[in-house]
Amino acid sequence: MAELKKATPEDFENIYPLLLDFNNPDITKNMWKNIFSPPWKMNEDYCGYMLVDDNQIVGYLGYVFSRQYIDGNLTKFCNLTTWIVKEEHRGQSLELFYPAMKLEDYVVTDFSPTPSVLKMFEKRYKFKILEHGMLYSYYIPSINILRKKCKITFDDNIDTRVLSKKDALIHEDHKTLNIRRILIEDDDGYAYVVGKHKRMHKVRHLELIYISNPNIFARNRTSVINSICIIFMVLGIMIEQRLMCDVLLPHSYLRKPYTPKLYKTGIPIQTSDITHLYSEKVSF
Repeated sequence: MAELKKATPEDFENIYPLLLDFNNPDITKNMWKNIFSPPWKMNEDYCGYMLVDDNQIVGYLGYVFSRQYIDGNLTKFCNLTTWIVKEEHRGQSLELFYPAMKLEDYVVTDFSPTPSVLKMFEKRYKFKILEHGMLYSYYIPSINILRKKCKITFDDNIDTRVLSKKDALIHEDHKTLNIRRILIEDDDGYAYVVGKHKRMHKVRHLELIYISNPNIFARNRTSVINSICIIFMVLGIMIEQRLMCDVLLPHSYLRKPYTPKLYKTGIPIQTSDITHLYSEKVSF
């Protein structure tokens, strides 16, 4: 019988050989390490749970903790990720998960459940499925980009002084990660956008995982998306529909992704406030 223990960043080197069983050569050792030591501040002193049998790590489930501003208040999040157990210890798999159900006042998420975990979490543990339509929008040749009505700045050129407290925290938390940041300013304010390169069907996209103001983004759609495509050398963008907060994105089409995403919480929250910003997606 394996023993359940809290995992800390200091356990990474011992757990890493187990992670290699995922057999994903695209995820480097440093990417895995980001799950254990994210670049943002965490109040918790652990990063998941592990099963230990005779001094060998035979199971692990990552808990990625964060604090995020929701309606002006810092809210506690825990994203579950990287669930792996050696076959001979699969009967103890749920021991890694049970502590997550004891977290009080947290938003608990799982953005990559397997089909069996999806069914179990939804029916037995009352997780909810996030609306999961994906919008795609592509470069549209237009002379209007030459007379755009907004100012667009990227990455380190962004003037953080114009950002709200929430967006300034996001900008600071993610500055060392391999993501893209865009600031769109017009007469009505700004939209701060965070994106991550993603290849879909061999086509390079920028997946947008956060938009602070969908109205400003949609109103300047052609200038923004064309600029993104040129600067970041992609053919288009993709974004989960719920992040647009019911704002219509012109010249886009909707597809259902392959894997639904799950969340559970006892506190009031809009699903548009649940993003990948503090998850394995920004680490990988």
